[in-house]
Amino acid sequence: VMPKLGLTMERGTIGAWLKAEGDDVERGEPLLEVVTDKVTMEVEAQAAGVLRRILVEAGEEVDVATPIGVIAAVDEDITHFESRPPTPTVSKPSISIPQAAATPASPRGTGNGRRPHRASPKARRIAEEHGIVLDGIAGSGPSGRIVAADVEARVGAATPSVAGQAVELTRPQQIAAERLTASSQQAPHIYLETAVCAARLEQLRTACAAQDRKVSYNDLILKAAAMALQEHPRVNSHFIDGRVYQQQTVDIGIAADTPQGLMVPVLRD
Repeated sequence: VMPKLGLTMERGTIGAWLKAEGDDVERGEPLLEVVTDKVTMEVEAQAAGVLRRILVEAGEEVDVATPIGVIAAVDEDITHFESRPPTPTVSKPSISIPQAAATPASPRGTGNGRRPHRASPKARRIAEEHGIVLDGIAGSGPSGRIVAADVEARVGAATPSVAGQAVELTRPQQIAAERLTASSQQAPHIYLETAVCAARLEQLRTACAAQDRKVSYNDLILKAAAMALQEHPRVNSHFIDGRVYQQQTVDIGIAADTPQGLMVPVLRD
């Protein structure tokens, strides 16, 4: 299943599968890469066996705890995974897209007894959003499975040209936009301005520099913030569903400019 790799992680994107369907897998062996709102992490296999089925293709995003693959013995029955419902998604306004008239194709299977229109959750979601029928779309995925790229190609062929260009956001950019919006709407904003004597901070930085240790003011402010949260633990809390949840560790995020955009790595405890 999609693992929960962080306290606030709700969804994850498959960055890449490191094994293909039919490959042997050992417990603890790197199996896939998962892209979160902060990092890309390798995920190890939790069981040994054969990777019988990939349920979520690379590039697709699903909720935490959603089944993403099946590891089983070669002769084990896994047919019940074939009918797994697509991942629930937030409904979006429907968009009417003119399509060229065509003779409806008869539903067809993959030639190996599986159900018609084997399609990934993302492919089904895109098809539903754009009113695309899966009949007649030749799947380019494993065993003829219809993947997102197949449906996007059909959408591109049916979509009239429009002025402007849509820019796809990376998952970290999407998460950053969501979190910044939520922070603006939900978190109480308090601004305090005061003057302090920073002579001792400068003395500490000078002493560190003499030992070839480069320490910035940001480093010292982060340390002071961590010490303050330890001294006043109620500040290190979340208000969720009418209750205050006091954290047992001090975790501080640092906004950093990267070639991939704004990232917020978290220093744990």
